[in-house]
Amino acid sequence: MNSLPPYTFLLIILSCLISTACLILGALILPLTPVLWTIPGAFLLTVVYHFVLVLLSNAVTDRSKRLFSTLTVGGAYLLTLLWAGVLAISITFAVFLAQGKVQPVRGSPKINPILITMSGFAFFHPFILFTIGVILHKERRQEQYREKWKWKTQTNTSNWR
Repeated sequence: MNSLPPYTFLLIILSCLISTACLILGALILPLTPVLWTIPGAFLLTVVYHFVLVLLSNAVTDRSKRLFSTLTVGGAYLLTLLWAGVLAISITFAVFLAQGKVQPVRGSPKINPILITMSGFAFFHPFILFTIGVILHKERRQEQYREKWKWKTQTNTSNWR
């Protein structure tokens, strides 16, 4: 874990907890609409991304280009967009349900507190993932700058022969 930037592991744990809460709450309201199928997919991609990130941070002993690759940085931004889509779907469906444009399932309230709670959790998740992406992007740029100004002995010694 020494190769992860400060607070990144805490953000990863928080992201996993929020995505798990969204998955559980989404499973409770899945009979309301089949539109919320995006939640399990987003959860699965988020868990796989965080698993790969933690695995890479444990595999390298020092700051490595693999940990701050385009895949890890871009993955955080793509997950941000995915969870923003989940948020948009859940808020849109909650509004349609409250306005009566979508008929609720028999026995369920017009304003569903589980759907609103899930939307609240989904509201914070894109910000957490975006923060992870910004931190990794910043570290990637620092590593590229260090690599640029690193003394290259192979290039310099061949010129003196």
